[in-house]
Amino acid sequence: KCLEIDPANQAALARLADTHRFKENDDPLLARLVESAQANQNSDVHFALGAAYNQLQDFDSAWKHFDLANSLEHENMPPYSKQRTEERFQRIMSLCSGEWLSRFTGASPEPVFICGMFRTGSTLLEQILAAHPAFTAGGESEFFPRLVLREFHEYPEGLDQVTPEDVQLWREKQARFASQFNDDTRRLTDKRPDNFLYAGLIKAILPSARFIVTERDWRDVALSIFTTRLGASQNYSTRLENIRHYIGQQQRLVDHWESILEGDLLRIRYEDLVGRTRETITELLHFLGEEWDERCLEFDKLDNTVKTASVWQVREPLHSRSVGRWKNYRPYFEQAFGSGLDD
Repeated sequence: KCLEIDPANQAALARLADTHRFKENDDPLLARLVESAQANQNSDVHFALGAAYNQLQDFDSAWKHFDLANSLEHENMPPYSKQRTEERFQRIMSLCSGEWLSRFTGASPEPVFICGMFRTGSTLLEQILAAHPAFTAGGESEFFPRLVLREFHEYPEGLDQVTPEDVQLWREKQARFASQFNDDTRRLTDKRPDNFLYAGLIKAILPSARFIVTERDWRDVALSIFTTRLGASQNYSTRLENIRHYIGQQQRLVDHWESILEGDLLRIRYEDLVGRTRETITELLHFLGEEWDERCLEFDKLDNTVKTASVWQVREPLHSRSVGRWKNYRPYFEQAFGSGLDD
């Protein structure tokens, strides 16, 4: 409809391409994308062209457009600083210690937070749980990111000033927020990936919360991030080297949460989820204290709303086609990482 009104609307053209499956090189939509890309330097169009050529298995052409799209994005983003990222993550770990967490007690519901790096299977995992009668899918909730923006000028600074009274107030606000999406008979899931930054604070507010961290071969993660427009808040996403660095810092932080959450955090690998599905889901449900339900294997039949880049993947049965996808772009990874590629 947008293109009928404005045929030159490049964002609408890119979104149309996102919903399209390219099977032939003479696809009229591909020609339209190429024409649009030649006329204007628009990152949306280049990301769409990269995805189109990837489907056509023309990986060199795909990379050319993904690389150009990221270069355009990079020009308009604040620079990524490895040092500042390391310092910030270290500060989170220093302030959110086991001793700090022990100050906060009380009763809470038992929500499930699914977090981790972008593009590691969090949407898939939430859909699997949504098929189980014990859970309601909450999608990517803004509650905790907004709380952090409102209450902490420069998170994590200020965590050491948090009082039990603050936590009780936030717990009550979260309960009112959650009641919009769920009743007391089911457990609410929240799959906002970057909640891994706030796991300590979340646990202080919701002592009975459980955390699932989705993980995946870092090379597949790096490719998926590099080929997806994530925006300025993820300013590491436009360079493979920066993506790998951020993944390393994220894993270091998750190691910290695992050490202080006393069995309330489970790491799930995407490769296990698609390769050892029944066993992995059984382990997951056991961790959450729930019984096995066959409907978890039929998540693709759910008629619910998915609002992330993984929307099409979770509308089909489990498959392993995305495992090792980075190998299609091995020369570019070797160029970026050399002998460190297989670390």
